Amino acid sequence: MNQTTELGPALARRSQWVSVPGAPLRATLFNRAGGPSLFDRLYATCQFDGNGCWIWTGAKTDKGYGRLFGGGVKYRAHRLSWMIHCGHIPDGMFVCHTCDVPACCNPNHLFLGTALDNNRD
Repeated sequence: MNQTTELGPALARRSQWVSVPGAPLRATLFNRAGGPSLFDRLYATCQFDGNGCWIWTGAKTDKGYGRLFGGGVKYRAHRLSWMIHCGHIPDGMFVCHTCDVPACCNPNHLFLGTALDNNRD
């Protein structure tokens, strides 16, 4: 698999991050002093499979979603990936998977949806 190809659309959306409110979160994601950033940890803990999924190999919830802790906050890995690549998650919205793989963090496999969308997905 070509990781650069998979990152293309996601990295193009990443430029939108600068306009998203929440400077402390951006600092935690990209500039954590004294250790790897959440951005670095996300990529270091994913394996890239043949279907384009970025499989989270770290700690998981009982339903198979990746989880990590950073900057005093608990994150689900796929939601963190969305925030890094696409920006803010509006209140009440879910980050859903088009691939139906809970451990997948590929932002190209994620979309924002309502509770109804999430249940259908």
